Amino acid sequence: MSLAKWTVGLLAGMSMLAFAAPADAGEVRVTVAEYSAKTGPYFEEVKKEFEAANPGITIKYEVVPWDVLLQKLTTDITAGTNADLSIIGTRWLIDFVQQDVAEPLDSYIKPEFKDRFIDTFLSPSIMDGHTYGLPIAASARAMYYNKELFEKAGIAKPPATWTELQEDARKIKAVGAFGFGLQGKEIETDVYYYYAMWSQGTEILNKDGTSGLGTPGALEAAKLYKSMIDEGLTEPGVTSNNREDVQNLFKQGKVGMMITAPFLSNQIKEEAPNLKYGVAAIPAGPTGARGTYGVTDSIIMFKNSKNKDEAWKLLDFLFTKEQRA
Repeated sequence: MSLAKWTVGLLAGMSMLAFAAPADAGEVRVTVAEYSAKTGPYFEEVKKEFEAANPGITIKYEVVPWDVLLQKLTTDITAGTNADLSIIGTRWLIDFVQQDVAEPLDSYIKPEFKDRFIDTFLSPSIMDGHTYGLPIAASARAMYYNKELFEKAGIAKPPATWTELQEDARKIKAVGAFGFGLQGKEIETDVYYYYAMWSQGTEILNKDGTSGLGTPGALEAAKLYKSMIDEGLTEPGVTSNNREDVQNLFKQGKVGMMITAPFLSNQIKEEAPNLKYGVAAIPAGPTGARGTYGVTDSIIMFKNSKNKDEAWKLLDFLFTKEQRA
């Protein structure tokens, strides 16, 4: 199974396990998050291959929507019914480490195993010298645009700056669509603000460790989005729309531009194959500054797992050359 299959499978549809009954000997329960309809079939293939190669060990998994994964994990951890392994947003890992629920993997990781990973992707899961997770997916955000709406509105190319984006959004609005899709709740809502901040040359934290949210650049970023909402250049009810809501509007051909993750391409292929779209860099600010959001997802082992050795065998299996090549 190739790395492409592994990544697509994970980004396609990961899942979540939470069983109140104690784990059986030799049973490994895995929580993954759903990105598309392909995750379940992918993990079914992993299960068959692993169990055939490891008699006596069974794999159980459950697919759960990504936008409710953290809530479900938190509930299961509190109840003590969490799985042995879970795929998580790496940004959540610090909380799990501080709560002392994530198992350090150092005793399992040998030099030859560590060599399977690129340090840049592995390093976010290393805290205080201990490795708590393994990177299973990585991506960066970009701007998607609807080519048919661009043509209809007389727009020749994607905007290079936020000023151009606003101008293009006005043209798209004039032909009866929403110019720019802007999410206003749940996962990654804050990141939309960071895109505009970074384009102003502003960081979330200043070099001295103080907050950058009170800087002129941060104010300009907020004013940018407010002006777009006030002018009707976004979809209505921004604060009621999460990432999936805006993606659905884009797939329906109702939104001209939006910033999101690369897994939208797979969704378009499956759900809106006739949609003509392009992908471009996130617009720059007045000085040419711009930034994107890089994301890794990790798989971790929980401290209360009763079958840690078996769980590690599955981790080792997932990251073998045969699975990734």
